[in-house]
Amino acid sequence: MKYLVMFLSWAFGVLTVLFLVFMSMTLLDVGSADIPIVLENTDEYARVKWELEGRDFGQPIMLVVSYFLFAVTHSLHHRLRKKKCDTLNVDAIEGPFVLYLRSFIADRITSRRISLFADIRSEEETLVDVLSEIAPVYAIGDPKDKKMPVGASRIYVDDGHWKTTVEKLSQKAVVVVLRLGETDSFWWEVEMAAQKVPLEKLLFVVPECKTFSNVATLYKVLLDNKIDIKSAGISIDRKSRGSISSFMFFGRDGTPVAKSVKIPRFTQIVVSYENILRNALAEFRAKYGLHARWGAAIRWAQLLQIVVVGSMFLTFVSLGVRDFTRLNCQMPYELLEKCVEYPEFTSKYSNDINGSCLICAIDESVKGYLWLADEKYKFMLCTEAKAIRAMSQGELRQLSKAQKNSLLMIKKYVPECYDEYVGILAEAAILSIQRPKETEDLIKAYKRKIDMLPQWMIDFEMSLHDECDNMLMRLSDEVVKHIDESNIVETLKILHSQTINVGNTSTQGESQPLDEDSADM
Repeated sequence: MKYLVMFLSWAFGVLTVLFLVFMSMTLLDVGSADIPIVLENTDEYARVKWELEGRDFGQPIMLVVSYFLFAVTHSLHHRLRKKKCDTLNVDAIEGPFVLYLRSFIADRITSRRISLFADIRSEEETLVDVLSEIAPVYAIGDPKDKKMPVGASRIYVDDGHWKTTVEKLSQKAVVVVLRLGETDSFWWEVEMAAQKVPLEKLLFVVPECKTFSNVATLYKVLLDNKIDIKSAGISIDRKSRGSISSFMFFGRDGTPVAKSVKIPRFTQIVVSYENILRNALAEFRAKYGLHARWGAAIRWAQLLQIVVVGSMFLTFVSLGVRDFTRLNCQMPYELLEKCVEYPEFTSKYSNDINGSCLICAIDESVKGYLWLADEKYKFMLCTEAKAIRAMSQGELRQLSKAQKNSLLMIKKYVPECYDEYVGILAEAAILSIQRPKETEDLIKAYKRKIDMLPQWMIDFEMSLHDECDNMLMRLSDEVVKHIDESNIVETLKILHSQTINVGNTSTQGESQPLDEDSADM
């Protein structure tokens, strides 16, 4: 069993390291995430978003799971490795030792891990590690123990001899540690220690508590034995790690001294719990020639925890922000990059590559459409028609939601024509900027030609009164049917002009042949 757990612990540890390495490589590979072109509020957008969440957040989750399994198996292996197989006999104890006395019910609390991630040892085990620097630590074992707990070595005696055994061990021990409890047996041990053990050898462990009941009982028992500890100022405050609130011991002159267990607020993650206890017991340890030792302040498990938390933070921030920003803020900056090559554009707007300048470029290109030659206009029309036929219904409905959407759909569905399409748009934008007054007059002139629309377009207008979700696709198909007619470009420019507002020109009262879904295409 022990070797199986050890193997699993190593396996999950290696898996955790591999996840860390893989995530680090992902973070460094900035271009690894290809974000497909999608429009918000479409089924495609929801699907891509879920895929990104699964990738960006799935890795940290798998890392946490693997590290959790590593911590559990490592803790179990640690306990199995340190299990003691034989019961100690009182007569077998040689040399100086520390005696640890407590209520047996306290074992339920002190046997818990300090932290599953930061420190896999139990509170008793950590306290024993600190006290064992003075001498080996022994405790009376609970007869109900099925296995010897990790921590102090247990001495098991029957009910008829435990008092004499405790009394004998207390007189021989160099230190007698008493963890405050509530059972009558424990308070007998306190009274016996107060009567027969020198005060400088006593060390009281005060656990956190909602009331001072245990401390009050300690006051009373010691006061009955002419030991006053009212001036000590014992703390019972709750701690963020462990259940020990404070320690109380006596100086060489018999003066009671209480020391609170101080857990650093900001650095507790890297400071081991045993050094926190060493700090609280610094004055008591000094009596035995021991001093604060910070060499083992950072434990391996705690160091791994810091790496895990740091990598998770970087992953969430870097991958999450990067991918969702690229998903939600997709911009066809290629148009703007071509426009800023012209001094006319940069002098009127700016050479900054940002969303505001892109909107300006699109606005100018929409007005400059009317200056395009017939062949270029037909190319633009055919390119848009290809994109429209490939779009989903959700994408068609989103075209009018943002000016950039039309360009994004051309880039997505007609990539082979995209560069030429954007080049013609940039040319239209510059023509509009170069001739602002003439452009406005041209738009007004085309607006006045609304009555010149051919019969097939008038018939199509009449059909729009019927409910139809794919109206834009129907319009595209209808236009393609008449693409070879001599006046097709004139017709389309008339339609296009109706969607443009210039100066104080108002379209109120004028015929609007298309709804706004067609304005961008």
